[in-house]
Amino acid sequence: MNDKNNETSEVQQPYELFTFARKHGLPLDSAREIVERFGADRAGADAAATLAKSHIRT
Repeated sequence: MNDKNNETSEVQQPYELFTFARKHGLPLDSAREIVERFGADRAGADAAATLAKSHIRT
């Protein structure tokens, strides 16, 4: 199996909610909101999570 093709297909796959939440350090309810609002495609979900985290005050 070609590793490059495997990587490409993995990037194109939608996120599992838990994986997405863990990657971005988000609670599951926040991750679910983002995925429901912006979709589960990786590029869109990552961009939305980055934007959401930039608006969170610590």
